[in-house]
Formats: sequence, C-alpha cells, structure tokens
Amino acid sequence: MSIQDLIAKLESADGASRELDWRIAEAFDIPEKWMRSSDWPPFMVGSKFDKGIPAFTGSLDAAAKLAERLLAGAQVMIGWNQTPSTKPWARFGAWTGADATGATPAIALIIAALSALSQQEESRG
Repeated sequence: MSIQDLIAKLESADGASRELDWRIAEAFDIPEKWMRSSDWPPFMVGSKFDKGIPAFTGSLDAAAKLAERLLAGAQVMIGWNQTPSTKPWARFGAWTGADATGATPAIALIIAALSALSQQEESRG
C-alpha cells in the first residue's frame, strides 16, 4: 500500500482501527517481515502477534513515536477541542496551508507525518 493510499484510508477513518494499525506497521516494516499483514487476513487482530503492533490510530503516544521514527527531530504542532467543532489537527514545520485532520489526535498526527514524509520524498525526486 502506498503512502498516499494509507493517507486516504486514515482520512476516511471514523476512529481507531486495528486494521489501519497493522497497515501502518506493515508500511514501515515494524513487524518482522514474515509477519506482514497481507499474508494473514484479517490482520491477525486478537492474535499473539497483534500484541506487538502499536495502537497507532488510538494512542497519541504510539503515533508520536512513529512520527519521531519517520521525521526525527522535526517540529510538530497538534491540537484538538479548541472549539466544540474543532477536529483533531496536526502539522509538521511552518504552516503552509491546511492542517492534517483526523478522527482522533493520533490519526491527525499520523496523517501529518505521512504527508510530510511524502513531500520530503517528492522533493528528493
């Protein structure tokens, strides 16, 4: 799954998702290669292997660790609940347009991290 496909799935998520947690882990080789989710539908949720996959979409701590792994040392801003209608949002670096938003603060942070990573890869050509 490409980074853009993963971003699209995260943007359409309505909350934390173990399937998305597995997809994120798979995209960045977090499980051992022989444990890749595509080999074992439906993502071994609830299995002994599932315990080793962080809850990226539901845990801000797990999302922050992933962001640090992907964009070590990058400046990040994140917020939620400023107003009753504010969706969780995040961005890396200086504000240059719309912030990444998501159903949870963790999802917003992951979307922002993946978007920044994608921009870095595009600029490298």
